[in-house]
Amino acid sequence: MLPSDGEFALRIRPYLVTGGRTAVDPRLRVDSTVRTTGRIAPEEIRADHAEALQLCAQPASVAEIAARLGQPVPIAKVLLSDLLAASALTVRSTPADTRADAPGLDILEVVLDGLRKL
Repeated sequence: MLPSDGEFALRIRPYLVTGGRTAVDPRLRVDSTVRTTGRIAPEEIRADHAEALQLCAQPASVAEIAARLGQPVPIAKVLLSDLLAASALTVRSTPADTRADAPGLDILEVVLDGLRKL
């Protein structure tokens, strides 16, 4: 049985969006914040890049951009890396010292155990 058009598109789309590329800018983490520089107009670039660029008009995390694009984070990172290389975006990473108050591994394990029991 052949998959429906929607199922087929979901399987192929990420590869088509990136052209099979997987290399990303190392500054792009899931919690990195990206924003447009205004140096490139969305009309000047491919549609997938333009959509990502428009979503970056206001500062947003890589995870937010991926969710709004409806793409996995690695695919969004490739698109955003292309835009960074073209100087269309700026990136700001969360400094390590601001994550010092993040919950420890022991707390995360307790939360995970609790979720599994649900």
